[in-house]
Amino acid sequence: MSQISLFVTMKAKDGKGPELIETLEAVFSTVDKEEGTIHYGMHQATNDPDTIMFFEMYKDNDAFQAHATNPETMPVLANIGNILDGSPSMVITTPVHVLR
Repeated sequence: MSQISLFVTMKAKDGKGPELIETLEAVFSTVDKEEGTIHYGMHQATNDPDTIMFFEMYKDNDAFQAHATNPETMPVLANIGNILDGSPSMVITTPVHVLR
């Protein structure tokens, strides 16, 4: 099966970027235990501190589904709704060429 990558963008309400980052930090210890997660990185836009982006890579669709349905991350994700300014956008891709 092919690897799967995600590009996720979240826009926090004005001035809430640091709070969003702090809230999302809680999922990293859980994600670190997921065997099929190759890369899971949170980034903050340099031109807008309220824009948070994730780049995620999974070994295959099963690993992605295991991450997407991980019951340990659900409470954290349920609590970000009041911090977000709209819904996150997500693009799912198949890596074509990746270096380190």
